[in-house]
Amino acid sequence: MAGPELWTLGCMSTQHILGTVWLVLCGYFGIEILLDLYRWNSTGALDDTPAWVVCVMLLFCLLYFIGVVASIFLIRGELWARRLIGLIATLSFLGYVGRFIALGSPSPRVYVFAVVSLVSAIILFYPRRNAA
Repeated sequence: MAGPELWTLGCMSTQHILGTVWLVLCGYFGIEILLDLYRWNSTGALDDTPAWVVCVMLLFCLLYFIGVVASIFLIRGELWARRLIGLIATLSFLGYVGRFIALGSPSPRVYVFAVVSLVSAIILFYPRRNAA
C-alpha cells in the first residue's frame, strides 16, 4: 500500500474496513431491491407503479451489484474501486435525503445508513496521499 492510512485496526486499513462494509451493504440492498420488485410483480402492484420508479429501482439495483464487485477490488487496494464505491456512497446518501424529503421521518435504520454513506464518501474521496 502506498501512503499512510487515516487509521488502522490491527492489520486492516481504512479501505479494507470500508470495502468489507460496502460489500455487505451493496449485497444486502441489491437483493432487497430485487425482492421488492419480485413482491410487487407477484401481487400486481408493479402495474400501478410509475415506470420511472421501477427504472430508478433497477438502476440502484445494478449500481449495488456493481458495488459488490468493486468492494472486492477496494479490499485489494484498487484506486478505481475507491472512487466507484465513493460514488455509490454519495448516490446512496442523496437517495436517503430524497426519501427523507419525500416521506418525512423514516425509520432509524435509514438515518444510520445515511450517516454511514456520508462518512464513507468523505473518507473514500479524501486523497490517500494527504492522510495522517
